[in-house]
Amino acid sequence: TKIFEPKFTTKSSGMGLGLAMVKQIVENFKGTITMTTEINIGTEFTVQIPRSR
Repeated sequence: TKIFEPKFTTKSSGMGLGLAMVKQIVENFKGTITMTTEINIGTEFTVQIPRSR
């Protein structure tokens, strides 16, 4: 639940800003970003941004 929070990281280095920044950008375009994880398989992120007319 913390993965999109600024400064959250599971690494020993880095600032943990990447996904928080992506989420903010996507939301600025009225979009959504979601993730699903399968243990020992991997994680998938889905970004949806509505078309502009």
